[in-house]
Amino acid sequence: MNDLAITPDGQRVFASDYASIRSWELGANCFENRACTATGQFEIPALWIYSLAIHPNGELLASGTWKEIKLWNLGSGDLLGSIPAHLDAVTTLAISPDGRLLISGSNDATLEVRNLQELTEAIASDRDTSPIQIVEAHSEGINALAIAADGKTLVSGSSDGGLKVWDLNAYAASPLRLRHTLAGHENDVRSVAIAPDGERLASGSLDKTIAIWNLKTGRLLSTDNPDLGTVLAVAISPDGELLVSGGGDRRIEIWDLKSGKLLQTLTGHSGSVKYLIFSEDSQLLLSGSEDKTIRVWRRQG
Repeated sequence: MNDLAITPDGQRVFASDYASIRSWELGANCFENRACTATGQFEIPALWIYSLAIHPNGELLASGTWKEIKLWNLGSGDLLGSIPAHLDAVTTLAISPDGRLLISGSNDATLEVRNLQELTEAIASDRDTSPIQIVEAHSEGINALAIAADGKTLVSGSSDGGLKVWDLNAYAASPLRLRHTLAGHENDVRSVAIAPDGERLASGSLDKTIAIWNLKTGRLLSTDNPDLGTVLAVAISPDGELLVSGGGDRRIEIWDLKSGKLLQTLTGHSGSVKYLIFSEDSQLLLSGSEDKTIRVWRRQG
């Protein structure tokens, strides 16, 4: 499994792997503590699918492959178009909350920014699909992107161990402008998450730590070693109350975001936990693992 995404209504889940994107209906074919049965599948011959992002309207899916981004109609499953992108694998994707911008990160260490509305129109009319901005963002590949709920901040995490915080202006000719460079991890940053109030940032790293940052000032607030081994995934609940982390020891740990107190540990996966996502109502947590399963966890209390 290479990435995991959920529709804004919390009804469908998508997972990518080698040459396919599969989908599940939550509640119909994917229940808590039971195996999920795929209800749909997009086949992409001979391509490794590294990343996924779903449009806020729930109608479009973007997938990142080798030097290419593909756009899909989620209703029909039809491929809308393929866009040349980057000089290496497209490892991470993010769509702004207003649906205006598509941002991609790559192993080539750059960020590319595209106007999504203009992009879909260009695909339909066979016009140029070049990005409106290309940024040489890091010294090594980019593994993770997160956009703040207000759409004004982007964070990128890299194999160079660094994070960068970018001012994001969807209406500017060059939407990205560097605000902060954050240094604190000693190995690859694999995952990033922004609190819904835009105040805090969480990052997980192969150095076996979770770092919490003040997003506005760039100050490191705390560093925790959750005893998870490598930290491959972090997520913050949309209500801003919980931080969850997963990693190499196959466990999921749930933390109180404000106090940093460990609340609960979830077990069940037989492989590393690589992806964590919440439903929009914060009531469901989905975990994706190297054991090739997705688990659905319902919030208690």
